[in-house]
Amino acid sequence: VVLDAETGDPVNKAQVKLGESNSVETDLSGGFEFYLRPGIYEISPSAREYIIENQQIEISPEKISSIEFLAIPAVEIWPGDTNNDGKVSIMDVLPIGRFWGVVGEKRNLEEIGWKMELTARSKWTPVEAAYADADGNGLVNEDDIRVVASNWKKTISGETSAPDLSESLRLMLDKEMLDKYRAMYKVIIKMEPSEGSAVIAENLRMLIDNLNPERSLLLNNYPNPFNPETWIPFVLSDEGSVNISIYNSKGQLIRSLNMGYLQSGYYIQKDKAAYWDGCNEWGEQISSGVYFYSIKSDNFSKIRKMTVLR
Repeated sequence: VVLDAETGDPVNKAQVKLGESNSVETDLSGGFEFYLRPGIYEISPSAREYIIENQQIEISPEKISSIEFLAIPAVEIWPGDTNNDGKVSIMDVLPIGRFWGVVGEKRNLEEIGWKMELTARSKWTPVEAAYADADGNGLVNEDDIRVVASNWKKTISGETSAPDLSESLRLMLDKEMLDKYRAMYKVIIKMEPSEGSAVIAENLRMLIDNLNPERSLLLNNYPNPFNPETWIPFVLSDEGSVNISIYNSKGQLIRSLNMGYLQSGYYIQKDKAAYWDGCNEWGEQISSGVYFYSIKSDNFSKIRKMTVLR
């Protein structure tokens, strides 16, 4: 019998092979039968969207032997078709950015050609991220763009899903994708020239140019008022060295935050904005009151006010 490993339901119409010539199909109960001479046999079941391991069974004279297979629900992956629409195209750049950093099950790293692979559904959250892991290393990142270029314009027959055009448009306009598109661009321009790598590089360049900020900004810190820490977000239209300075109400410098040399982009989220722990240069907590913070880069400077409440 072949059963779904998660639900326990029977797997109907699974193909069960015994050697090269013997093959049967499971019935509505997931069951199958072979009539065999005594000996040891290897049985190989397979079913669409399931991973099923082979098992051996020993047959004794005049005895009925039973064997149970647990079928693990799986995702069928065609490496490079990251949006699962049945073809490899420029649209397959977007899911890599969407599911950036998602970790799941590794596949056979040698199989990145145009061949269907399986990965367990339960190992990926969300499941759609499994398609974006084009190179099968269990992590969605910039390296997956290589496989999109390698399998460029490859197609599969049969039923496929249509890409979500509204989600695709959102990803094209999402400012948080800028660094991810830059990382993919750095990978693709190092590949051996091909039609796929050339088209991908050109489109990534356009996405980067469209998302690049038109002007630099110093935004309101958050939270404000704060105690004891706050984040200072900013936007850079040009790359350069960035320094954040914090002053008290008398104009005295109490803390300097050197952000280093930064690319143009949006430094808004907590993992990218300037962080201040509410301490001066000597590690002492400052008192309540009004303070000022300024930003200075190669081509931009600005100052804003914030409040500390102890």
